[in-house]
Amino acid sequence: MSNVSCPAHPDAELIEDHRAGDMICMECGLVVGDRIVDVSSEWRSFSSDSNSKDPSRVGSPENNLMSGGGLATSIAGGGSDESRSLSNLQKRQADQANLLFKQVQETKALKGKNNDAVASACLYIACRKDGVPRTFKEICAVSKLSKKESRFCGNLNLPQYVQTAATHIARAAVENDLVSGRSPVSIAAAAIYMASQASLEKRCAKGAVDEWTICVKMSPGDLSMLERNLMPSRSVIDLRQCQVIVSARDHGNVLRPALSKAVLRLNDFIVNDIVIENDGITYGYKDLCLNTNNFCYNNPQVAIISQMFAEPNPYGNLSYPTATFANSRIYLGLTLGGVELDPISGQIEQAKAWFLIYQLRFDGEFDNWLSSKWELEFERALLHYKDEMLQLTVFHSQTLDLELSKNSDYMMPKMSLMFMSLIIFATLCAVTFIWDQDGLPWVDWTRSTPLLAFAGIVGAGMGVASSIGLLSILGVSFCEVIAVRLDNTFLMTSSLFHTKRSAPVAERISEAMGDAAVSITITVLTDVLSFGVGYFTSFPAVQLFCTYTCVAMIVTFIYQLTFLLGLLVLHARNEARAKHCLMPVIKTYTVKETKSRNILVRLFCTGSSSSNVKESCSTTATNCDNGYIHRLSAEKPTGVGVGVEWDHCHGPVAEFKANAQEGTWISRGFRNYFAPFLMKPWTKAGIVLLYLIYLGTSIYGCIGLKEGLEPVNLLVSDSYAINFYRDLERYFWHIGVQVQASFNRPGNLSDPTNRLQIYNIVQEFANSPHGMGEEGLEFWLYEFQQFLPKYNGLHVDDLDERRFYENLEAFLQFTENRRFANDVLLDYDYDYDYDEESSSVNNVQLQSLNRSSRSTIINPDVKKTTKRRRRRRIVGVKAFRLMIGIKKFATALDQTETTTMFRQLAEKHSNYNITTFHYIWPFVDQYIEVLPNVLQEVYSGMACMVLIALLLIPQPLCSVWVTLMIASIDIGVVGYMTLWNLSMDCVSMITLIMSIGFSVDFSAHIAYAYTVSQDNAPLDRIRFALGSLAWPIIQGGLATILGVLVLSDVNSYMVKAFFKTVLLVILIGVVHGIVFLPVLLSITDFKIWRTLITPKVSTDLHHDHTTNKRHSNPGLELPQESALPKTSSKNCSIFTEIKYANAY
Repeated sequence: MSNVSCPAHPDAELIEDHRAGDMICMECGLVVGDRIVDVSSEWRSFSSDSNSKDPSRVGSPENNLMSGGGLATSIAGGGSDESRSLSNLQKRQADQANLLFKQVQETKALKGKNNDAVASACLYIACRKDGVPRTFKEICAVSKLSKKESRFCGNLNLPQYVQTAATHIARAAVENDLVSGRSPVSIAAAAIYMASQASLEKRCAKGAVDEWTICVKMSPGDLSMLERNLMPSRSVIDLRQCQVIVSARDHGNVLRPALSKAVLRLNDFIVNDIVIENDGITYGYKDLCLNTNNFCYNNPQVAIISQMFAEPNPYGNLSYPTATFANSRIYLGLTLGGVELDPISGQIEQAKAWFLIYQLRFDGEFDNWLSSKWELEFERALLHYKDEMLQLTVFHSQTLDLELSKNSDYMMPKMSLMFMSLIIFATLCAVTFIWDQDGLPWVDWTRSTPLLAFAGIVGAGMGVASSIGLLSILGVSFCEVIAVRLDNTFLMTSSLFHTKRSAPVAERISEAMGDAAVSITITVLTDVLSFGVGYFTSFPAVQLFCTYTCVAMIVTFIYQLTFLLGLLVLHARNEARAKHCLMPVIKTYTVKETKSRNILVRLFCTGSSSSNVKESCSTTATNCDNGYIHRLSAEKPTGVGVGVEWDHCHGPVAEFKANAQEGTWISRGFRNYFAPFLMKPWTKAGIVLLYLIYLGTSIYGCIGLKEGLEPVNLLVSDSYAINFYRDLERYFWHIGVQVQASFNRPGNLSDPTNRLQIYNIVQEFANSPHGMGEEGLEFWLYEFQQFLPKYNGLHVDDLDERRFYENLEAFLQFTENRRFANDVLLDYDYDYDYDEESSSVNNVQLQSLNRSSRSTIINPDVKKTTKRRRRRRIVGVKAFRLMIGIKKFATALDQTETTTMFRQLAEKHSNYNITTFHYIWPFVDQYIEVLPNVLQEVYSGMACMVLIALLLIPQPLCSVWVTLMIASIDIGVVGYMTLWNLSMDCVSMITLIMSIGFSVDFSAHIAYAYTVSQDNAPLDRIRFALGSLAWPIIQGGLATILGVLVLSDVNSYMVKAFFKTVLLVILIGVVHGIVFLPVLLSITDFKIWRTLITPKVSTDLHHDHTTNKRHSNPGLELPQESALPKTSSKNCSIFTEIKYANAY
């Protein structure tokens, strides 16, 4: 030991720490030698004869390289090898190096390599493994090697020139003192990343970090996880973290001795008995855990708190939320829940629950995989853990992901049922009937279009699949939920149904698509724009859904104009040939022809023929001649609602005047019975009153709106994690939760004025309505202030700047204060001293180089060794954080208030750049942002819908009513959604975005049909509008409800919320379209409005006859006269067999 001395105080006396084997300088406290324990063989004889031939050996074997060296009894000559003596190492390092060298030689892994180089490498590894590492330069200095090969970024497969550049960058950073105090790992990773980015072999930042993470087992994330060091209350992430809430089955005190023992048994079971196996190796919690002060964190507070509660006299009273044990303060708010205090002494009388944490490593691909496997075993073991006294709820970092996936697992079987329901509904809507002379209906197997309906659903599926593939190629994440509507399919088939059957197929297709063009465009534009607007939200989930849905609708529209249109042409050709709609190889028979055939032919082969259709026009003012109609007048009047001239004898599908005998029996029911009932004065008054009640209750519901999607609502109803969240809310979120507050610009903390201001700010947080007061604070500056009088009898205000930071550094080095080490980010500065000595390297120099923070630079040209001594000193605190205990944090409203309040306090003192954080904050941000985003989507959607109405349906009154109906429907959906105990969250936001498009469907066509009607009386105008569109609107609503009805019994809040909100949208929208809107239109029907919008019709065209004007779909512009062929008007009706459906 004579060669060991302090480099700064060579004459100072050294103190030996026998427990640790360290030699410490009395002057400065520098550890100049650690682990100085002679573990070599030592022979002792306890007989009186000093020359006894039977001495006893203690220590290590004399020669580990010899077989049975551990049992050797002969005494060999003393001495150590040259390299060990030169580098001032102990014998155990040399023995370890010899063993490594022997293993290398035996495996012949480095056959042919220089033995000196191999021996030096073994010595280097042995030093590192024993905790006394030597640098490459030191190893080279004591060996016969002249150079070394550095292994740099080998795992990334980078070329040599990139490695050379990275080495140069790292060396330059060190030489220019740019990385003082930084971890060598972070420097190396940064150098690799910079070098790769400047080359053709680019690597991502994660790759550069992983290159070193794998080697040194350090996570690039949370500071509290650095070097596998865990501080549970200070963690900002819960990756690979397992949590258990333990309560009593009788809901009693968990601090009772019997319960405490049961909890300790549970903790021991988790730590020691839950294991996994991989490649024959068993891993338990102790093998995978993160450490606290180099020890595996195993919830030691359980034993401490239980002992303090059972025996308060020797250990001290158990106060709340902090207790003192062995001069250390313990925060109990995160450990004990449901605490009840003695009103007099303030001590804990009982507690209802324990909160236990088990943190695993995640800093490396293999460790992360093992930890994830252990988490699943942890879940399985504790869900089956049996204890008569304990009740457990568990949670781990994979719980939300695994339980969320159950939503889709539960929905997938329902998807097939929904798909079949839509196929059946669409098929039934595509079936048409013909009547025989006895008035009996028969299926028209010629004109029915079930295959087209099925093809429309298949086309929608193709659109969804294509959009998923396209966006996946573009790198957009996959979205499991996509909405596609099928309106265009049914509009196209309906338009073909109303064309002249005897006309050529090309002409029929041209006219059908011309009729449906505007309607199809409106449907697509409203849907695409509504979801396009939805993309500009703050929620990635909604953005993703809107992106996929918008693209899917565009692609589906393309398929409808190509794939479906082609099938429509084929159907028209088969119809012209009187072929069967399902089996075109079979010919159908007319009703007259089937009378002589059996019942199967009449049921399945009856059809209509184009030759049976009368080609006469019912208008007496005209005559048909070879398929053309004579002009009605020499001049063609203009204006909406005005008669036009027809070049083709295409029977008008709609009259602009109400016709009591027109349409299907359902349409006639709405026209002849429902509309007159709706227009009665007492009915109008009742409906207006009902609408006012509707608005009132909707607004009342909006006032009590609940915002945000709570974590528990992400789970399926039978998830085990629901009980965990319930216990968390019941026992821990009412009081005891800690929020982290970070001061990112704290200023000079040695200044008393600055400290006083910081104290006042901390008091504002602690004494806020949601703060627990000073008892809930964990603030290192308070502890430092109390530490100083005990440490050196000084008061914090008596210290100047230099002494303040010197004492702060000493404070953080004490064991009881180590929990604050990650709460303070110190700012260092460095001083350098230079001197020159002989270049010879002796044991004293190497020892002092290793023990002090000096670096050695050897200059081969000058035969001198220039030494630079670096002295580090604290010059300030860059940032710090503290923990603030809070209360009243259980509900979403409480969490929102707490978050808002703390952020306002932080903003109030912006000069300190204060940041607050709790892991529930991201959910709270969602609560806060939902309503502004919903309002933004509604306003933007309304503007887009009005723009579409003005462009494609140029009627000002129609645009006004469309806007009002969108607003009214959305208000009703939000209000009644709240009354139905639903929150405003991402799910309901998506539904509201969809409701914008629905609002247009429910209101735009009704409003426009009313305004373009030629009738003067409001009753007739309402009869026309409802007779034309009431049934199609109900059909569309029924199809949508049928599509989501299968989701009503899924055990998931999100799925049920989707079903409920869609149901509200459909019901409220349909009622608006066929009840509220017609009444409001008739009440506000002023004559001046109609004269402005609908010019007076030329009386020359209307004597005692009804002029027929084609209007395939009310709400659209009239086509030109040349587009309409001849047919009989009495056989045509508005939307006679319209098929209108929605699917999700």
